[in-house]
Amino acid sequence: MSRLVAAADLEGTLAEIETEILKAPAEALKLAKRCIDRGVELDPKGALETEIAAIEEQLAAGSWMGRK
Repeated sequence: MSRLVAAADLEGTLAEIETEILKAPAEALKLAKRCIDRGVELDPKGALETEIAAIEEQLAAGSWMGRK
């Protein structure tokens, strides 16, 4: 997600984003990084397939609900 913020609000906005990232399960962050790393090397269809595979992996693991 992209957004514009006033210079005066930048530090607060960064702190909010940091807080949200730190709440994410480690496995979800690992999969997101994998999608980014692989996605830049692929065409849009291949990148989408990588993202779908990561979503399916998360759903199968149940970690999106805080389960392992």
